[in-house]
Amino acid sequence: MQVKLSYTIDIEDVLGEMTNLLGGASPSMQEAIDLYNAAVNGFNEEEFNPNIFFERVEKLRKSLERVQVRVNEVVQIVEGYGEYKKQQRSSATNINSEQPDATPSEASLREKFVGTSATAAAQEVVND
Repeated sequence: MQVKLSYTIDIEDVLGEMTNLLGGASPSMQEAIDLYNAAVNGFNEEEFNPNIFFERVEKLRKSLERVQVRVNEVVQIVEGYGEYKKQQRSSATNINSEQPDATPSEASLREKFVGTSATAAAQEVVND
């Protein structure tokens, strides 16, 4: 029986944790490789036994399934991490592009707000 776990780590630790999670699948991957090799080599045995072959293949499928589950989990986490990093870069770019190069001159502010109320003009300056 498998259960799903959820826990929190710092964003800086995500990639290291992915190394641990994916690395944790290494025993299942090695088992799958060994079972695969045994299945292939089983054809070369003098007394080929289909039942042994099917047992090996079933064990191989289960090992590969464990690896696939772990890989899918890591892929989902890395996709979320990538989206987070993309949003961070986008936010930084937007903040930098929204900052004016220079403080607006009094004349340009006066020109912008001619005919508007003082409250509306002040609000627009705050929003800019």
